Amino acid sequence: MAGAIASDMTSALIDLSKDTSVGLSYRSTIHMDIDGNVPLELPNQGLSSLFPYTGARTSVDLPPQANARIFSKQRYTFIFELAPRLEVWLTFKELNVLLDHPIVGSTTSIAPKDWHNTWVGLVSLKYQLNDKVALFGGYQYSNNLVSNL
Repeated sequence: MAGAIASDMTSALIDLSKDTSVGLSYRSTIHMDIDGNVPLELPNQGLSSLFPYTGARTSVDLPPQANARIFSKQRYTFIFELAPRLEVWLTFKELNVLLDHPIVGSTTSIAPKDWHNTWVGLVSLKYQLNDKVALFGGYQYSNNLVSNL
């Protein structure tokens, strides 16, 4: 599989105090062009004319993201992070794959999508054990972007 990706990102870091910072970022839509193959393993070779091995290509626009992060450093040893993120999936309506050779008479495969925007929340803690070792743990929650699951 091969592909090309393009996106833009803007960010800012604001120090509220010597121990607390806020980071804000926005990543624009990522446009991906994807090329690949559709290898089909058939139980009956008589079906190979309907289901040929073929190349395929599609374009996908991954959603823009808005991120915010709050960092709080308590002494040298602890860093606390709280990070909400919004992913705008509402505009992804269908996945349209173009086939080089028809499969069952069609050179297009269209998969409808009914996706929703998602909110992701992250809480993490880093503990600096010494100059060389840090322990990191966290939890991330996300609502489901697909309504039928």
